[in-house]
Amino acid sequence: MAGYMVEMIGMFLAIPIYTIVRVVAKEFFPKYNLVRKLTGKL
Repeated sequence: MAGYMVEMIGMFLAIPIYTIVRVVAKEFFPKYNLVRKLTGKL
């Protein structure tokens, strides 16, 4: 989806942004089930 929206730059930024979102979610919202499922292997 990121590649479609902003082409090459979006593809390069999609994984780092996703990783940052996972780490922030794990640190600040650990009690939610969805966050636990997404960050299970961090």
